[in-house]
Amino acid sequence: VMVLAPAGIGKSRLRREIVARVQRSGTRVISARCDALYAGSPNHAVAELVRLSADIHEDQAADVRRERLVAYVDAAFPEGMRPRACDFLGELLRAPGEQPSPLVRAARNDPRVMAEQVREVFEAWLRALTEEGPLLVVLEDVHWSDASSARLFESALEVLADARGVQE
Repeated sequence: VMVLAPAGIGKSRLRREIVARVQRSGTRVISARCDALYAGSPNHAVAELVRLSADIHEDQAADVRRERLVAYVDAAFPEGMRPRACDFLGELLRAPGEQPSPLVRAARNDPRVMAEQVREVFEAWLRALTEEGPLLVVLEDVHWSDASSARLFESALEVLADARGVQE
């Protein structure tokens, strides 16, 4: 659902009321706000969504961000996917590991490899969340989003469309 209206008409209130109702039904809600300051930053909207879901803050020291990321990935991903999830979510959130894996080193030198790995990990993250139960993703101020985040969301919707309960 996309809500378009002039400023001050009540979009934020509508969002709060819908989110409260959906949460009461047991649906998990993850959300982020797109920011004009980062409008051209690749994958910023996706990074913000993951960062807020994992309770990671940009102003935290890199080692704290990494520690929180590892704890979040351990709880959110199947065991076999955790190392790659830590690697590429770490790249996305500027919380890299001390010793980058060969795949991370290769991806740092090839934007296509990085984009593919980030896409796969993002889709795996959303798949893991939807396997736990219903999920509502809320993005505010999408007009400030970046094109790469939009492509990631579009791809994830396509991949997850066959999952039970996912609606476009």
